[in-house]
Amino acid sequence: MIQATKLSYQYNPTAPLTLNHLTFQIQPGECVVLCGKSGCGKTTLLLLLNQLLPQLVEEGSLQGELTFQDKSWQDFSTFERVKLIGSVFQNPRTQFFSDRVRDELTLVCENLGMSSEQTQQQITKIAALFSIEDLLDTSMYHLSGGQKQLVACAAAYIHEPAIFILDEPSSHLDQETILKLADVLRHIKQLGTTLIIAEHRLYYLLQLADRYFYLDEGNLQIFTTQELIALPTQQRKKMGLRALQFEVAPLPKFQHSEKLQQLVMAPACFAYKRQYPVLSIEHLSLSNQQVNILAGKNGAGKTTLVHLLCGFLPQKKAKLKLNGQTIRKKTTLSWLVPQEVTYQFTAHTVLAELLSISTDQKELKEMIQCLNLKPVLNHNPFNLSGGEKQRLALALALLSQRSFLILDEPTSGLDYYHLTQVAKAIQLAAKKGRLLLIITHDLELIQLVGERLLYLEHGKISQDSPLIDSSISHLFLHDEKKP
Repeated sequence: MIQATKLSYQYNPTAPLTLNHLTFQIQPGECVVLCGKSGCGKTTLLLLLNQLLPQLVEEGSLQGELTFQDKSWQDFSTFERVKLIGSVFQNPRTQFFSDRVRDELTLVCENLGMSSEQTQQQITKIAALFSIEDLLDTSMYHLSGGQKQLVACAAAYIHEPAIFILDEPSSHLDQETILKLADVLRHIKQLGTTLIIAEHRLYYLLQLADRYFYLDEGNLQIFTTQELIALPTQQRKKMGLRALQFEVAPLPKFQHSEKLQQLVMAPACFAYKRQYPVLSIEHLSLSNQQVNILAGKNGAGKTTLVHLLCGFLPQKKAKLKLNGQTIRKKTTLSWLVPQEVTYQFTAHTVLAELLSISTDQKELKEMIQCLNLKPVLNHNPFNLSGGEKQRLALALALLSQRSFLILDEPTSGLDYYHLTQVAKAIQLAAKKGRLLLIITHDLELIQLVGERLLYLEHGKISQDSPLIDSSISHLFLHDEKKP
């Protein structure tokens, strides 16, 4: 049993308490979901549970008591904690040490003292559990965001720990893979594993979670599944909680700029070295008169297509034209908000980061207010929560003067309130004439801003059509099967 008694934490002496006198118990084999608005303390609590805090932050201050089976957490050796707990972080890339998937899994086993035979048995077993057998000999650099997420889960669970901690595990997964992940977690729970999951997407956990720990400005409120379901819709939204089940809502109608921007790329083809083509599109056309949604299963080629459009990958045959004019330097046309946004930051404060892109006071004020960045203006971008980093990266893109904006999973790590703020920012960009391509599996975002659907399948566009209720229902509510 995990027990916390009056647990408090602050990152430095002048900062407010991130966690405020939390007292709770988590029983063996229980599934607890941490939820709440972005920046409410979910990740901090997970870092305390896996003992990365307070050790990693010199100025951090921990008060209260945290025990496992009546033994203080701090009395466990590092090796004991590693064997006891498996952790998956928000950005899976930060926990990889190897170039190949198989090597990553092997490294964990070797560090825990498994024999060669045991290692191979565990790799075979856990790869099958997470459905990554086909990825074992793949380079980490060629994995999609969703595939990296699955590999991180497999690596963290390969020694079958008693406690499995996951921070936003569904953030880069398509709908079909999310449902598969739910099945895997259900199987793991049946084996007696304790699951502690920080999530904004709650719908896939309803049949799995025993309790929900709702954090609000460091304070804790505990709900059962039935109590959560019973919350009035408006109260749930006010709490920043996402939908508990999906219903197809009316699609958006909003104003676009009268000035037409037409982008054409032909062809869009690419193959990684000594591999089959991952992308084979003869002709791609995008317009600023519609918000373009790019969807498809993990590994379908979405990120590769985006990197071609941005000029990050070599492609001699592809020609990119904007309004009939050939673009020689693709990197000067577009601005990409990638899945791993941290690598875009260079300044010491959020305000300095914004000022490095624009000094227009009216635009800055509008963007700060729209994306709720005022509370973190003096914070270091690298110390923000995942959702706060996402909003900052989006603000930088919208403040840039680039005419073509590409947003790769822009609502990853966002609560309901901030999801709607991102949607408003996207609508504002469309109104100002920006050409928008949004890669997303997020049905709530699609229903707020989506107008045209490009569905990528095995490197080819299998559907290109206006978004209508039936296409959303078929693609996103039925395991993303092609209609």
